[in-house]
Amino acid sequence: MTFANGTPCGRNARYAPGWCVNCWKWSREHGRSPDGRPYVRTDGELLPALRAAARAAGNGCVILNGLGYRWTTALVSGRQINAARAVWMLAHGDPGEAFVLHTCHRGEEGCISIRHLYLGDNARNMADMVEAGRATKANRGELSAVAKLTREDVHAIRERYVKGARYPHPGSARAIAGEYGIGAGYISVLAAGDRWAWLDAANGQEHVTTCTAHTWHVVPTR
Repeated sequence: MTFANGTPCGRNARYAPGWCVNCWKWSREHGRSPDGRPYVRTDGELLPALRAAARAAGNGCVILNGLGYRWTTALVSGRQINAARAVWMLAHGDPGEAFVLHTCHRGEEGCISIRHLYLGDNARNMADMVEAGRATKANRGELSAVAKLTREDVHAIRERYVKGARYPHPGSARAIAGEYGIGAGYISVLAAGDRWAWLDAANGQEHVTTCTAHTWHVVPTR
């Protein structure tokens, strides 16, 4: 299997026709061959990149490329978090319920430089999105042209999701994703409040708790 940038996968082929487990999962999620999919870094490349960003000394952005999407997935004591939050935790520890925000407004592009990160609440997060031109009532949530979920769907998913549940448990990410036609990884991120964050947390029924003991296992976004 070859990525879109021409780089061969290089991982152990465990599934016919010569796919690694991540390529096989990607094929199941997207319903087509993984050949030509966006380049994804290997597991061993990610944690060093996050640690380097946590020690960044320059003023420029540190863009984490090669993830397939702009997000990496860091599993910290079973909780899925985005790359910027992972970098903050490496540098300063768990921010708790606070949002990890960007002074450069380039979080959507993948900036993870610790020098561009700061903590804020949901109101500050919304203000940042407006200042950066990313959030307007005309294009956010279910009004987006590419939206697959409604406000009611998000409420239902956050209420139903059970962290750590395995398929075929009805509260597992895979079971929920199959019903809504989206990726299982997105369910976990959505339940944690890292997507649709503007939706009132009280109404959205956010049940994911903040971890206290950190066991790091960083994996690439499929």
